[in-house]
Amino acid sequence: MFFYIFGFSFYKGTGIDSSMIVFIYLFLYSLFSKRMFKRVASILCSKYFLNIAILYIFINLYALIICIINESDDYSFLMTFLHMFFLIVEGFFLYAFYKIRGTERNILNYLVAVFCIQSLIEWSAFLFSPVKDLINFTKSESTILKGMGYSGVRSNSLASSDFFGLSSAFAIVYLLFFSRQNGTLKLKPYINILIYGLLLTGTFFAGRTGYVGVLIAMIYIVKSLKIKKISWSFFRNLGFALIGILILSGMAVFFLKAVQMNENFENLYNFTFQLFISLTEDNSAKISSLQSLDHMYFTVDPYTFFLGDSFYSNPDGSYY
Repeated sequence: MFFYIFGFSFYKGTGIDSSMIVFIYLFLYSLFSKRMFKRVASILCSKYFLNIAILYIFINLYALIICIINESDDYSFLMTFLHMFFLIVEGFFLYAFYKIRGTERNILNYLVAVFCIQSLIEWSAFLFSPVKDLINFTKSESTILKGMGYSGVRSNSLASSDFFGLSSAFAIVYLLFFSRQNGTLKLKPYINILIYGLLLTGTFFAGRTGYVGVLIAMIYIVKSLKIKKISWSFFRNLGFALIGILILSGMAVFFLKAVQMNENFENLYNFTFQLFISLTEDNSAKISSLQSLDHMYFTVDPYTFFLGDSFYSNPDGSYY
């Protein structure tokens, strides 16, 4: 599950990544297991999968037509769409694998677990330089340089996406954590507090977008107040939300003391609690993430809005 979700490279962001290794294993397993082969075949022949395939073909054809109209030679989006479709197919293979083993109901638990493992990896890379060097061995030079732009706070994960993609994934995991289908909530309270703490602090290194998931989860909990019969799960989720606030507050105090001794903690504190610092010191809500949005969004003419410019990537490899 970890190899599939994070799809990290084994060398400098190139070559076969971890998700490909998983697919090779599952494909070979399906060839030698009749149950696995039948399960995969039934999924790939289902109307649900066919609709996804048709949608992807339509999107790619439309993008190709736009490129031809604009006389563009930037077809780099094809590889991205192909990779996305590959991951969807692999996801069905993985589900079939869990299904024949009777563990498909534990998929949500596995997701929470792999993100906790990722949080531990991020902390290890942040605290110990040998681990950081090992993590950098899997990343491209451009990713390492971009991470250095955040004073070493980001790009500490063992994943193909260290920035917006990873923080968005953490946001989704928060919502899954509070789901009734999450079996980890049945564990002892102190274990759940540990899991929740790992998810919260792991988001420090992924990006502030991850905490949007926390806000949505809290809104869901508050909305539950409208339900006439409030179950024990409501109070449990509310408790976790409050614990999350306490953890963040405690970490803020911890960083305030740690920054006096360690420059790395100072950088992490400044990045993670930038909004808090801005509100207390400058009486404003200016953070780098919002300032970046100002440059990302701009008005375009109707032609570009409906048909685009047929550019997917810049000459340096970044997104257009």
